[in-house]
Amino acid sequence: MAARSKDKYYNILALDGGAIRGVITTETLKEIETFTYDYATSKGYQIPTHKGGEGKMHMIDLFDMFAGTSAGSI
Repeated sequence: MAARSKDKYYNILALDGGAIRGVITTETLKEIETFTYDYATSKGYQIPTHKGGEGKMHMIDLFDMFAGTSAGSI
């Protein structure tokens, strides 16, 4: 059994995709970006900014790694 580090954690976003599920996933992620931005600003958190992404908390700032299948991998 391999040793595990208790100090290192990763946030991984795994997405399923394909046909209509890819559209649903995309729309859900857009809503999460807006919700997390609104929540973080209401709490007074400092939020990283990205050009062209005002009013959103970008997924890259929330997760360390992304994985997916079909359209979810895009």
